Amino acid sequence: MGIKICPATIIRAEKECFQNLECFENIIREKLMTSYVVHFDETGMKIEGKRHWLHVASNDKYTCYLPHSKRGAEAIDAMGILPEFKGVAVHDGWKPYNVYDCDHALCNAHLQRELTGIEENYKQQWAKEMN
Repeated sequence: MGIKICPATIIRAEKECFQNLECFENIIREKLMTSYVVHFDETGMKIEGKRHWLHVASNDKYTCYLPHSKRGAEAIDAMGILPEFKGVAVHDGWKPYNVYDCDHALCNAHLQRELTGIEENYKQQWAKEMN
């Protein structure tokens, strides 16, 4: 477009956005921490060519994302939701989630995959009926 923008202007705008969104992010964390049910998950991703993990906490209204170099408790704690959470944590049953002092529920998608595996690998009719 022919418009030249000084790199310092971009950096200043990024800082301002970060500062303005920090309050909003804290509100989302608080809303999730006080929810009855929150879903927790993580998935691998690359940041600058290095393996990181995108941690997610969500309910029907709010979602919090945290990219982190670690997958386990260090990252879960850094997100700052599950350590204080007292509702029902829905997750894939991954061991680090289970140490937190709240109620736990297995994610239905993961449960369905387990049932399908039992049905297909062990020919268990009951697993098919539950699925």
